[in-house]
Amino acid sequence: MTVTTKPRMDVVKREEKEAKLTAFIASNLAANPASTQPWLLVARSAESPVVKALDALAPALAAAGRTVTALLTQASPGIADGTAMPALKFAGEVRVTHDIRLLDAHEILCLDGDTSWIGDCMRREPAKRDAYECYAANCAETADWSRKAFDRLWAKAEVASPVRAMVAEEATSALQVDDCVASSVTQIPSTVLVSTRH
Repeated sequence: MTVTTKPRMDVVKREEKEAKLTAFIASNLAANPASTQPWLLVARSAESPVVKALDALAPALAAAGRTVTALLTQASPGIADGTAMPALKFAGEVRVTHDIRLLDAHEILCLDGDTSWIGDCMRREPAKRDAYECYAANCAETADWSRKAFDRLWAKAEVASPVRAMVAEEATSALQVDDCVASSVTQIPSTVLVSTRH
């Protein structure tokens, strides 16, 4: 008789998160090189270890033709536009949500019908503390739950604008304003009369 145990949440030290996630993802990629099913990601921000792990594997994902659909709940620090996200090398479509209630959800990475990862609550900044995480390499039930959770969150999110494009547009606008100012400066008459009446 074969006894199966459901995946459980284990504590993972903050300094080990990215390496452990990278190994988990690389293992699935190696075991399923021909799969075309998109991976699904829910993460707190571009600073999350799961995002960094995927970013490190971006060349391998591209070579395998693998796409990742990503949902983030926060922009990176220093980005004023709430819908702007740094370009994620590994991601296809990216959305962002600002509903603070969703910070009570968990980070999720769903790789296929049997493989998923569940991170800690998004309210807890993952790069700064140890966390409870679940690595489910052979559990259809957990993967199904992860996919359903992703779908519900995705439906409430909005399309993220890539920060590179946004920065380029702002730079173009700034140049146009500078040209306008320079043009008006050259049109100032050489003799200017100043009124001293108060």
